[in-house]
Amino acid sequence: MTQESTSISGNQTEESIDLWKGLRGESAAYKPQFNVYQNLHKFEILDKISEILAKTFGPHGSTTIIEDRQMHHVATKDGYTLLKYLTSSNDLERVILEFVKRTSMRLVRVVGDGSTSAVVVSAEIAKSIKKFMEDHPEIYTGDLMNALSTISEEIQKRVMSYAVQINDDNMDKLTDVMRISTNNNIEMSQLITDVYKKVGKHGSVHVQPGDSYQTGIEYKTGFHMYRGYCDPIFANKKLEDREFCELENARVIMVEGPICGRDIETLSKIMSFVFDNNMGSFVLIANEYSPDALEFARQNVIRSRQKGMPIPICFCEHGIKTREGSNHFSDIATYLGCHVVQYLSLAENLDKAFLDKNGNVDAGLFEYRAGFSKRAVIRDLEAVFFEGAGVNGPDYKILKADLEKQIDKLGKSETKYDFDQQIAALKVRYDRLCACSAVISVGGKSKAEIETNAFLAEDAVLSARSALENGVIPAGNIMAAMVTHDDAVQNEIAEVVGKIGYITTDNAKDLVKMIHDAFIRVFMIVSKLSFEEVVDRLNRKVIFNVRTRKDEPIESTVVLNSARTDKEIIQGALSVVGLISTSNQFIFAPKQY
Repeated sequence: MTQESTSISGNQTEESIDLWKGLRGESAAYKPQFNVYQNLHKFEILDKISEILAKTFGPHGSTTIIEDRQMHHVATKDGYTLLKYLTSSNDLERVILEFVKRTSMRLVRVVGDGSTSAVVVSAEIAKSIKKFMEDHPEIYTGDLMNALSTISEEIQKRVMSYAVQINDDNMDKLTDVMRISTNNNIEMSQLITDVYKKVGKHGSVHVQPGDSYQTGIEYKTGFHMYRGYCDPIFANKKLEDREFCELENARVIMVEGPICGRDIETLSKIMSFVFDNNMGSFVLIANEYSPDALEFARQNVIRSRQKGMPIPICFCEHGIKTREGSNHFSDIATYLGCHVVQYLSLAENLDKAFLDKNGNVDAGLFEYRAGFSKRAVIRDLEAVFFEGAGVNGPDYKILKADLEKQIDKLGKSETKYDFDQQIAALKVRYDRLCACSAVISVGGKSKAEIETNAFLAEDAVLSARSALENGVIPAGNIMAAMVTHDDAVQNEIAEVVGKIGYITTDNAKDLVKMIHDAFIRVFMIVSKLSFEEVVDRLNRKVIFNVRTRKDEPIESTVVLNSARTDKEIIQGALSVVGLISTSNQFIFAPKQY
């Protein structure tokens, strides 16, 4: 597909309003300050984007060939990859396209799947919203936005009630979940499932392009952190459009508190100490950074790259405000062999922790405080540290033994209090400490195939992790329609929505029914069934397997999604549609002349 064929058509001139038309007078050099769009074809634009992506949707979707500006060609069936290449010179089309891209990017980054579904769902719901707005012009846009948000929450709540948690006994369900992410590559899906069986539910899996035809797997110790770098400037590698920071032999400092301008001079000394002594790379983990402290790091990275000698550093954030966050922070420190600088207690600072009386970095203090990771892979939302120095240390063994004692003590308690929640939290901490990690080096026949396979495998890992953390639900792309199919459920949701502003319960019933029908239309696109055929299966509560073209009982279907995938699709689609539908005017900054 060429760039021309993927660009969205439209006419900017007819819709543009020049606010300064009567003010220009004789000044030919005067340019308007803004382009303002009203009475827009916003629904048609969203529908066009959906039409393009729908051609790749589901098992019946086909491959699209894309030619970029450098005349390079990409063949893909991945909706998000296709979406990245869509462009438009029209202001309105571009802004709506960017809204859609952001929603899809979040889905891919968080759950590894659902980008095409979110766009198609958005377009179908938009048709319903347009009809509702035409039928009910008296409804305020603010009330409509709140109504859509409430409907989204109510549907998500009911969808999540079907979630089945993944454990050692049903781990094979991951293979079915990953089929979509790997474009139905059963071999890759099964391989990743087998990897998770070895590393465990709380283990970490990292994907990278290999250098041979065969895909290789390496197992090692590792610890997963649910926060990442605090600025994209630290990214030093790229897989497709996904940037990340990869560091070898990382010396890690952890601070329980903020890093401020007062710390810059000491940080500079510590970083110089690391690099002057060829200690490897440098990672700083704190719960927040002041703008000047972050700018200090940014400028060092930029200048070093300009000189052709990039410094290997990364500043990471970690939330420690909750008890769970504080425990996770402490466990990472134990795994890495860090002795945390306790800023929050006001008893320590970087100067006291690392400098001698002459203001220089004390080697003994540095070795005591700094942890070590053989390899660190850090992204915007997460990080994995491999082969931490603390694994073989006494603190690590003491922590595991202490957690075992706490779990055993609470389990044997005969008091009236219920400790199930505390025991579960302690078991999660213990399992994370005991879990190992895996690195999958994806193979292929060529560099292009290796990178494509690695990209799909990474999506699959994200969807598997989401399933492990949130459970799985049956019948991707139809559950939202299934949970709202009964009139009684629609009435329940309408009762809640009917309390919003000037929306009546009858108005709300119309809106809920229209959105329910939109979800049916989405499944019609992927399944090639008629509206009546989909409704028949909803009435019988059976799942139509699009691949086999057979009905399956809902409790035993192999059509599975991560529960969070469906939740994010519903939330993202209704958010985008609500914003676009209730916006009656778009203003654009002037072009540079």
